[in-house]
Amino acid sequence: GVGFQFIFGFGLALLLNKKFVGRGIARSISLIPWVTPGVLIGLMWRWIYDGNYGVFNDILLKLGIIHEKIPFLAQQATAFPAVIVTIIWQGIPFFALMLLAGLQGIPEELYDAADVDGANGFQKLFKITIPSLKNIIFITTMLRIIWVANSVDIIFNLTEGGP
Repeated sequence: GVGFQFIFGFGLALLLNKKFVGRGIARSISLIPWVTPGVLIGLMWRWIYDGNYGVFNDILLKLGIIHEKIPFLAQQATAFPAVIVTIIWQGIPFFALMLLAGLQGIPEELYDAADVDGANGFQKLFKITIPSLKNIIFITTMLRIIWVANSVDIIFNLTEGGP
């Protein structure tokens, strides 16, 4: 799950690093999953996944993906993936915030020099951006692994100890 948090968080950081109208508001809103208490996250996602009146079931039914409601948190096959999705959702903003801070610390001159040398976006990403962020990526990943191991509040509120 931490790998997905990194990938989506990095993508979000790259988007939030661009200049656009409402960027400050978007940055603030993007932090909501990370600053929300774990107990509240567990209760909210339990409602989303609920087998009788959950929003997720409703969306899947309307899209025709499923034909009858699924009790996601009551079945072994679906409870674990549901917990993983919830924890990924919570961790994306942490990666985004830390990587955004790192992105803002990369000198613009490096990208200007790469443009002069004819580098494309892919080359700039792998030759400038990621190497410049390697320490932040390492520390952020280690912290998040530790925090995911301490996600008992979310897991218990989602599954109530089962299945």
